[in-house]
Amino acid sequence: MEEKEDKMRIYPEANKKFLEQYNKNSSGFSFIYNKTGNLDDIYMVWAENYFDAAEYITYKLLEKGNQQIIQLDSYFLPLAFLYRQSLELIIKAIMLKYQGEAYTKKEIEESFHDLKSLIDALQPTISQYINYLREIEWLKNYVDSVASFDRASDSFRYPYKVKREKDVLFGVSYKFEYIFESRVDIDLVTMVNQFRVANAILKDIFSGKMCSYNECDSVEPEFMKQGGGYYYKAVIGKGYDMDMFSKYIRGYDEVAIKLFDMAEKFFLPICYLLRNSIELQLKNMYMRYTSNIKWMSVLKNIYESKHAICKLWDLNKDIVCGTGSASKQEIYLVGDYLKSIHNFDSDSAHFRYPTDKQLNLFSSRKKYDGQNMINYMVAVLNAIDGINMTIDDFYSNTDTSIRMI
Repeated sequence: MEEKEDKMRIYPEANKKFLEQYNKNSSGFSFIYNKTGNLDDIYMVWAENYFDAAEYITYKLLEKGNQQIIQLDSYFLPLAFLYRQSLELIIKAIMLKYQGEAYTKKEIEESFHDLKSLIDALQPTISQYINYLREIEWLKNYVDSVASFDRASDSFRYPYKVKREKDVLFGVSYKFEYIFESRVDIDLVTMVNQFRVANAILKDIFSGKMCSYNECDSVEPEFMKQGGGYYYKAVIGKGYDMDMFSKYIRGYDEVAIKLFDMAEKFFLPICYLLRNSIELQLKNMYMRYTSNIKWMSVLKNIYESKHAICKLWDLNKDIVCGTGSASKQEIYLVGDYLKSIHNFDSDSAHFRYPTDKQLNLFSSRKKYDGQNMINYMVAVLNAIDGINMTIDDFYSNTDTSIRMI
């Protein structure tokens, strides 16, 4: 089958809602944002959801005879994110179960997403496993290794970073940085096996029953080991031409599409990946087509917009109108869709975590139509794709240059 029927070929329509209550006659599935229960159990469910989604993608990606080299490269970031997110969620689940909400709240407020700080905060719980020092030492070394590359949980969500810097002499400036400055060949099989070992040890700690793992001797706890066979490695940062950069960005919604076969089970990671792709597409459009605006101003606007997809769309409107790449009705509909998504998830956190940093549940007891939420984001992504292609056609027929990131 063609890639999920060309991403379902749906586009924004008037009077459509992002949040529609589920009814039994719907062709979709029901989604209750957070069911009642202990916070540790809720976090554990989310952790398993993200881990299982990563495993599903790993199977699709590395299945013998079906490997596509370009996907090994472009899917690396979203795949690593899914595994890394499951790691953070399960560590927080353990902390909630054994060290309580007050302790966990304090640690989350201080460390945010820093895996090293979080695993260090688990010391009161993991120190009791004196008969499994090998496993505990391996786990701590591995989590520290992951944290050293991705301390703030953004290195796998974006193929670049925009940083704000302050200098005594020159004032505030903004800097664009690639996640990978030079070529890196990442052994995907080793990476996956490491996440699997870490997940198994953490699940044992959560259950309170540790087991011995011989893999702690055979699998090194060094994250992002280089090497791997031709069909089992991701080659990242091999030259950031615009085409490759766009493929990294498109990897997020392409991975989401791979999960559509099990949309109800993998609803949360699907929605996060789609939402992240929308944000990245809008940022990419603004950076690429605003060659008439000073680069420092472009970076400043990107930095200040953060995850606000409505604001990012506003930044792009002059480009869209100036190139005639969308009608007034299309511009309105895209804006309306983005506003609805933003109102539900303004900080790009509501599909990553069940609570805010103060451990307040992002709660809703209503049964929403989950398939409708997915379709809604796919529709606006399709519209943005179409606008991007039209802008590309416009620039290819004029002397106006496109900024090469």
